[in-house]
Amino acid sequence: MTEQDIFILIVVILLILLILFYKKENEYDKDPREFIINKIKNKTFRNTKSEKEYNQKLKNFFQEEFKKIKKDTQLVKSEYTIDGGYKLDLIIDYKFVLELKYKLTTRKQVDSSYTSITKYIDEIQEHKKFKTKDIFLVICGDVKKEMKTDLIKRLNKIKKVNGWDPKTQILYIK
Repeated sequence: MTEQDIFILIVVILLILLILFYKKENEYDKDPREFIINKIKNKTFRNTKSEKEYNQKLKNFFQEEFKKIKKDTQLVKSEYTIDGGYKLDLIIDYKFVLELKYKLTTRKQVDSSYTSITKYIDEIQEHKKFKTKDIFLVICGDVKKEMKTDLIKRLNKIKKVNGWDPKTQILYIK
């Protein structure tokens, strides 16, 4: 083997390694749904006192996460309006809707959470821009166990109708 052959072989090996390195799938591309769930499950926002603050912090958080994996941060939008004038708290990549509710400590908050989810399930199924129909209810702040139980019981009824699953689609942030 000549020096030129060795040089060409090294260049080819380096090119192959470079291609393999850049083709590596990121966590989001492998399983976007699990990526969203895991990021929210492991997140805590300190000194946050309103749904609006949680919304802004969560939006900023996902934009930073998208920067890390070289995804377009414009795919994370807050207060996105769909047909019928409904405002979605947060959408990610037109695949996921995050409906935020601040606290779950009263019957009124349970009713509001239930109403929002059922309304959005119907609306998003008809919205052409969304690629999937994953809607997550993200409860921020304090949660009373009996209110959580009541909400899950009520949402289990809609599970049978359209596959929405409270066990995997209700997430909590402190």
